[in-house]
Amino acid sequence: MNSQAFCFRLPLSSCSTRFIRHLHTGIAVGLMLTALTNAGLVTLTSTPMNAEGGIRKLLNRPVNEKVYMLMPVGYPHATATMPYRDHTTLRRSLADITSYFD
Repeated sequence: MNSQAFCFRLPLSSCSTRFIRHLHTGIAVGLMLTALTNAGLVTLTSTPMNAEGGIRKLLNRPVNEKVYMLMPVGYPHATATMPYRDHTTLRRSLADITSYFD
């Protein structure tokens, strides 16, 4: 998933300023994850970590696009399962994870 860092169109006044592009791209990732799950597909999200230039070149993307998230998508294996978690293991209590100092 890519987000546009800047605009190439001329005149530049026709380009909208992208102050909150990370927010918009993050929302799009969430919607994409929901749609993939509803379609019976699975994915593993990952950030590009120093591979952005190579990924952009491999996918033939313009320099004004920033690689935001890698999302390989496919069907789960027939025997794939999710770990079972009941209501007692979903969340730890606030007392278990906090410390107070005077």
